[in-house]
Amino acid sequence: MNMRALWHAVRIVMIAAALTAVTLTVVGVGIPSPATADSGNLQATTAVNIRTGPSTSKSRLGVLYPGDRVKRIGPTKNGWAKISYRGKTGYVAARYLTRVKGTTSYGLATATTAVNIRARASRSSRILGVLRKGQSLTQAAPSRSGWTKVWFNNAPAYLSSRYLTGATKGNAGNGTAVYASAWLNLRTGPGLEYRRSTTVAPRTKLITRGTPKNGYAPVTYRGTPLWAATRYLADSPASAKGSLPKAAVRLRATADLLVRPIPTANTSPYADIPRGTIMYATGVVSGPRSQIVWRGRVAWVTTKYTRKLSSKPAPKAPPVPKTIGSRYAGAYLDLRQSPKPNARVSGVLPRGKRVRITGRVTNGRAQIVYRGAVYWVTAKYLGTARPGPIKMSSSQRKFIKKIAPLAKATQRKYRVPASVTIAQAIIESGWGRSRLTREGNAYFGIKCSKADRSPYPNGCYNGRTTEYDEQGNPIRIVDGFRTYPSLGDSVHDHGYFLTHNRRYRPAFKHTRNSDRFAREIHKAGYATDPAYARILIGAMQRYGLYDYDAP
Repeated sequence: MNMRALWHAVRIVMIAAALTAVTLTVVGVGIPSPATADSGNLQATTAVNIRTGPSTSKSRLGVLYPGDRVKRIGPTKNGWAKISYRGKTGYVAARYLTRVKGTTSYGLATATTAVNIRARASRSSRILGVLRKGQSLTQAAPSRSGWTKVWFNNAPAYLSSRYLTGATKGNAGNGTAVYASAWLNLRTGPGLEYRRSTTVAPRTKLITRGTPKNGYAPVTYRGTPLWAATRYLADSPASAKGSLPKAAVRLRATADLLVRPIPTANTSPYADIPRGTIMYATGVVSGPRSQIVWRGRVAWVTTKYTRKLSSKPAPKAPPVPKTIGSRYAGAYLDLRQSPKPNARVSGVLPRGKRVRITGRVTNGRAQIVYRGAVYWVTAKYLGTARPGPIKMSSSQRKFIKKIAPLAKATQRKYRVPASVTIAQAIIESGWGRSRLTREGNAYFGIKCSKADRSPYPNGCYNGRTTEYDEQGNPIRIVDGFRTYPSLGDSVHDHGYFLTHNRRYRPAFKHTRNSDRFAREIHKAGYATDPAYARILIGAMQRYGLYDYDAP
């Protein structure tokens, strides 16, 4: 080999060695390496199960969420990391973990709005990034002096505490303690469509672990992450077990109020209080909210929308009359406050529900005791035997099964009772058999308008329809109706249409009373048929549609 060829070979070896060194440097610094060391702290890169043994066939011990940190207590074997989890030994697939610095995790801090991530606890400090609304970072230390220390890109950073929720103050903790106020189903996800994992008794202590979603709060029960309906959570054992605090003052609502089970801003409301309603407050204030006693429970409302009346204590509930037996509801029945024809309706008694009777019957209505309160219902629909299943054809059952999940989803988004949505779809589309429904996926007969701003329709269809004049006489006319790409778009547009039209606002004061909601949208002009509300309520009762309403 001549000198020129030898020198060329040496240069190739030197270049290859340099490239190898650069590659190793990039991998070692820029990319999080899998968890392979024998000890140290690990952080989850995605949601991953913790198992009792190094196999997917082993039972689940818990779950790590993105950003959660654990302590490794042994070597990684066959792709499984041995960790310590709440005093127990667990195993996690190593490919979902990365090594990090630091020792202690204080839970997750979630942004309530866009907030800057800073290098130090100062507004003049360098900005490292932005945490968007709803995003979370693992908290590295208790919040102090208005700042929360978090882990960002495996290094400490700081967020302004005023824009966070879930951040731990003082000593580290696993979240806020809440208590079940009734027998409560705990589900695997935030909605009725998720599987029930277990049921807990009243006064059971749960630990919150994040931001509520769709009216459900993420909680931990016996080490397992689950979801609970926020309307059945109380902030103290006293309010959960029915030992209510003393009501000290009377308040009047100066606007329509949302009732919340706990005073935090990100908790979904479970009821509405109309303007002018008198409430009884305990005198306890938490931030912008006041504690009240509402329908036998401790609840919270926004203070600035109330006006103090006096310090008169809340009156005691009237004694429950003696009962002589029990009956079953043969249909869905209105729960009325008195036997008078125009008595106020407080809710609906589900079909098949067993109630106690007092023996009093007035104006065709029987007095009953239901959930510790006295009501009046239509006597002829009470029977000694539990009613059989509701009679429906197979096509009707398929129609309801197809539309019910969409109706429940729009109830969570737009607050329209699912029972009303399904009933209107049945009536307006003729169980999905109308020409407008078959050709245009239009299930609710919503008419076209030049002022339409809805994102859901994809066109307009001109067809014949029946309207009613002021005397109730039917008239056949041709009109334009919205069409849609799919059934889902039609159902979502129904909720959008009702919430974005001012004339339907009175109906949303009665989202917990499907019958009243139906009457209000009829009164506001949804349909000109004089019997429209009665037809809707009849469908809800006949086909058991109230069962689809969210709790």
